[in-house]
This record gives sequence, C-alpha cells and structure tokens, in this order.
Amino acid sequence: MRNKDYGTNAMSRTRLEFDFERMQTVWRTARKLAQHPTLEGLVSRVVLFSQPEPQRASLVERLVAREPRLYAQIVDAVEIFVPGDMSFREKTMMLGDAKTSEVVLAICYRELVRSLAPLAGLDSRSFYMQSAAVGSSSSLFAERSCRFPPFSAFGAGLFYHLGILLMALSYHQSYRGLIDIVRVKNSDLATAETMAYGFSHAEAGVAIGDAWSLPGHIVDGICYHEQDSAGQKSIALCVALASRFSESIGYDGGLRLKPSELQVSSLRAVGVSEHNLERVTEAVRGQTDVFSASLFESEIEAA
Repeated sequence: MRNKDYGTNAMSRTRLEFDFERMQTVWRTARKLAQHPTLEGLVSRVVLFSQPEPQRASLVERLVAREPRLYAQIVDAVEIFVPGDMSFREKTMMLGDAKTSEVVLAICYRELVRSLAPLAGLDSRSFYMQSAAVGSSSSLFAERSCRFPPFSAFGAGLFYHLGILLMALSYHQSYRGLIDIVRVKNSDLATAETMAYGFSHAEAGVAIGDAWSLPGHIVDGICYHEQDSAGQKSIALCVALASRFSESIGYDGGLRLKPSELQVSSLRAVGVSEHNLERVTEAVRGQTDVFSASLFESEIEAA
C-alpha cells in the first residue's frame, strides 16, 4: 500500500485521456530505463527519497555510507548548505530531515540529467537548474500557501520534466531535431511531440512514474505542469505555477523555447503578490544557485 501521496496516478492518466495501446512503447522504454546500466540502483533511491515523508537524517547517513561515491557527493553538497567544522551527522541534523532528503533527491536527479540529457543535445547544467528552480519555487509556494507539504512540492517540481529525459533516451538526435524545429517555429513542444511520436513528454513522464511506482504527487506534477492551474487543488497547482514562474525569471532548461505566459495575479493562489514578488524571486534564485553550486561547481573546477 502506498503512503499518503497527495494525488493519484489514476487521476493523472484519466485526465490526459491516454491511449494505452499507443503508450505501450513508451511504457516498455520507461521500464528499461529503470535497468539502464548507468542508473543502476538510482531508481530505488529516487523512490525512497521522494516519499511524502522525508527520511530521517540518521537514516540518510546509514544508507549513503554504503555507497562511497554517493556519500562523497552528499558530503560536498551538505558542506555548501552548512559550512563549518562539524561532522556529517551534525550537519545533516542541523539541515533537518526534509532538507537533507531534498539534497539526496537532487543528487539522484542530477545523475539522471547527466546521463540522459546529452543524448538529445541538451545542456545538463541548464536543464538541471531549471528543474531545481521549479522544485524550489514549488516548495516555496507550498509553504506560503500553507496548503501542501513543502518537501513533497519540491520533489514534484524537481521531476516535472522527467518525461523529456525519457524522450531523449528514446529518440536521441531525432528529439534534438524536434526541439530545434519547435524553437525556430516558436511553436508548442507538447503538440510537436504528439505529432511526431504519438505522445508528449508529460505522458512519457507519467509512464515513468507508473513504471517506477513514484508517489502520486510527483506523477501529478509531471502530468499537469503545462495545464491551466485554475481550479487545481493538488500539489500540481504549485508545480504548474512554478514552471511558468521559473521560465519568467530566466530558467529555460537550455531549451530556449517560447516561455509560457504567467499572470502575476495567478500567483495569489500560492501566497505571492506584486508586493512580495521580488523577494520570492530572490529566494528562488538563491536556492537554485545553492543546489547548482553544490552539485556542479566541483566538476567545473576539476575540468
């Protein structure tokens, strides 16, 4: 039985009116992705750390200590958040369960992005930064509105473009060419995907969520991130608004596509108005920069 997940996969699939026969190919690809050699063991960590209840910092320490490479990455990331001469346990306890779990989840997602985004010619850093911005925005919106758990909103926002990574794995240069055409024509990516492949990246993302048994709130965020936010009552509301908000402040994922329209008034549903918009923007930029620095700067210096 699943934990409380603030959404349902069935609702997502029904709302998008999937043709399940048409989706058999992408479903098989999603399952293969879970066994992809470069992602061995990654899917299980994603599922574990994306549950609605964040893992305790002490459990995080025990789990990552079994994998030296993951442990080193998390130690470096935690150091960005909590600098100083303290032990790893002391730093994770200071960060708290939710933030520590966010760091682990962000590292898992970074590994997905680094492995798959380049297959379609996408810049890993730009793609990741957009996802981190959407995750940070979603979490902040959830906190300000007091309607949803911020940690769950972070995970739902972070993985909102998971379907694009599946498209990259499935179609490689063909998908890169499609993105280039959409960019030149200033057209809609989801529409172009459906015409070319028979389904959109949102549908592909829901297929991954189903194949991996991701929590429903993450699947809903993937499903509805391009839908009209009006009337939404789940965490998907935060993700839909966060995706538009992040594009409006310059995070385009390296796709360089036409940004979705954002009415500032729509942000009132998540506690943001014209009066605090600048402060919210600064907070999102700061959080995104920290996640980017903790996960990419050491690689740039090494290069």
